[in-house]
Amino acid sequence: MERDLTSGSPSCACPTNCWDYVYSGGGSRRDVRYLTICFIGIPFITAYNIISSIFRGMGDSKSPMYFIAVACAANIGLEYLFIGLPGLDAAGAALGTTSAQAISVVVSMVVILKRKGGIRLEKSDFRPKRMNMKNILKVGVPVCLQDGFIQVSFVVITIFANQRGLTDAAAVGIVEKIISILFLVPSSMMSAISALVAQNIGAGKHDRAKLTLKYVLMITVTYGLIMTIIVQFVSVPLVGLFTNDGAVAVSGAGYLRSYASVHFKDTLFPMGCAAPAGSLIPVVICVGAFIWLEHHEDKYQNI
Repeated sequence: MERDLTSGSPSCACPTNCWDYVYSGGGSRRDVRYLTICFIGIPFITAYNIISSIFRGMGDSKSPMYFIAVACAANIGLEYLFIGLPGLDAAGAALGTTSAQAISVVVSMVVILKRKGGIRLEKSDFRPKRMNMKNILKVGVPVCLQDGFIQVSFVVITIFANQRGLTDAAAVGIVEKIISILFLVPSSMMSAISALVAQNIGAGKHDRAKLTLKYVLMITVTYGLIMTIIVQFVSVPLVGLFTNDGAVAVSGAGYLRSYASVHFKDTLFPMGCAAPAGSLIPVVICVGAFIWLEHHEDKYQNI
């Protein structure tokens, strides 16, 4: 699993990180069983994301939050149940999370069908329609590739970290969790701007779409600068919240600080620079594309 029940944004309903169990020295059979159960939950994650997107498209961002709250409660209870009573160990944690994902999908489906929002589900809706599929894939495939490339890059980083020993491997795993938490605001803004800009462009109000972009950029850039400054001073205690190993805390602190582009020798700095340096390239491309479109509005005004 990537990070949580929704995969598109982090939340407290996240399954136990697959790498944590691998690092703990579990046997290969248990590893395979754990991963297998985790992957069974992928259809539920996909279904939840689709349903949540529908709610956000209708201007309702609160309902998905409630669904996740239900999943969080179910996840905690089911993990205690499956791990404690049957003694399923890590597989019980995976089973609890997968079950919680299924519950969130069922609850969201019931709500969306009973709510009078003009959405109805019939048998004919399950028949693929060529034009609809084309439009969905036109937008979905690039997004899928983008997320896929990001995950592949983090897998490569994890491989490099594993080759450096347990201390660095554990440090990287912890920092990635912290980054997931810090990215809550940017991820939320991404979901918000996607829905708002699409609504405004669909209504032909391009000026409001630009204004939305402006304010979201102001919020995210300000948040990023504040977090960058804070991390420089509290990185060691922040990583220390997840481990009692001093060496892991120090190593993780260097890796975390490198996200903010501060150089510390003999640390995981080079690996930490990979994420911000890699992110800089698409930012430059996107800004360039935006400036070009600003001067060629006739190219996209009627889309």
